[in-house]
Amino acid sequence: TFARPADGDGAVGPAHFVELINGRFAIYAKTNGALVQSTSDAVFWQNSGITIPSGQDVSDPRVVFDPASQRWFASAILFNRSNLASNSFMVAASGSADPTVPWHGVSLVADPVNGNFADFPTLGLDANGVYLSANMFPPAAGNGIGSALVSIPKADLLLATPTAANATSFGILGYGAYGAVLQPVFNP
Repeated sequence: TFARPADGDGAVGPAHFVELINGRFAIYAKTNGALVQSTSDAVFWQNSGITIPSGQDVSDPRVVFDPASQRWFASAILFNRSNLASNSFMVAASGSADPTVPWHGVSLVADPVNGNFADFPTLGLDANGVYLSANMFPPAAGNGIGSALVSIPKADLLLATPTAANATSFGILGYGAYGAVLQPVFNP
């Protein structure tokens, strides 16, 4: 990838290894490591149904395989490099355990109340939900002010047309009480 840093991330499923890094989405056969599919990260998100407006960039990807639902889940942020304010989380789910089938995604504003900038998002899941977190920075730049935490019902993301309408935002969680870089639990 041309992106620096690449933010390397990948996950193993029943028959594939999925790599999602800054600039690239790739699928490899688990049996022999052969490249099965490769595209840019922006095309991956656009193919999942998310519109990437002109001047917006994709960054900080994550991908996991959920053995319970037999689906892949991916996340990243969508942002405007020129203002670093009021960006969005993106999350997508595969249509099956085969990551080469179409994925379906949604985006949601990371901080719809104050327009803070979400950076370094993390991804977790359990039987009930998919969880996103990020370090939050004020729109005018400066030091981090805390972490955001968002919960999305997993069933809503597995719909033919996924939705984040039932997402719950826990607001800005102060570093003093919660620490920095929250990592939601991955509990399949």
